[in-house]
Amino acid sequence: SAANFPNKLVELTQAQNDLNAGMKLFNEGVSRYKRALPLFEKANAFNPNNAMLNYNIAICYIYSSFRNKAKFFFEKAYDLDHNVTEDIHYWLGMSNHLANKWEKARAEYLLYKDIVVKNNNIDAIKKIDKKLEEVSIGEQMVKKPVKVKIENLGPEINSMYTDYGPVISSDEDVLMFTSRRPGTTEGPEGD
Repeated sequence: SAANFPNKLVELTQAQNDLNAGMKLFNEGVSRYKRALPLFEKANAFNPNNAMLNYNIAICYIYSSFRNKAKFFFEKAYDLDHNVTEDIHYWLGMSNHLANKWEKARAEYLLYKDIVVKNNNIDAIKKIDKKLEEVSIGEQMVKKPVKVKIENLGPEINSMYTDYGPVISSDEDVLMFTSRRPGTTEGPEGD
């Protein structure tokens, strides 16, 4: 509000405009998060202490290619307001889960589970139980890593053309895939 920023009314107006434009995009759904994010970030540069704004930035990041950035904003939102949203513990669990912070992820998921159990939300209970199972499996998998070797198989395989559906035989001697290379059989529509 203007009372909180009496000497920065122009900046406040711009931040409010950015926030409103970002919220309009955000409310249109996940496909608009990428466009909402820079507007939210501009508003956040003016006022980084808005819990809901930090939460919305985190949501945009969690649905982006930069998921790892979400954790900071979820934690900031929670630090600013422990009741920022009812699902904050789910998202704190998810961001720790993605960071392989198993104990923290489990603790946050369990806090969220307490909420959904109280609300008797059966779908959310199933979802959170699956996340808790994933944490346990992930925790076990990183204790016993598997070595893999990634190898470029040369121009016959790694070409400039689009290839689909690779399958390797059980003896690992044959690699089969569908390709859109010149000279391959045309599909029913002559692609």
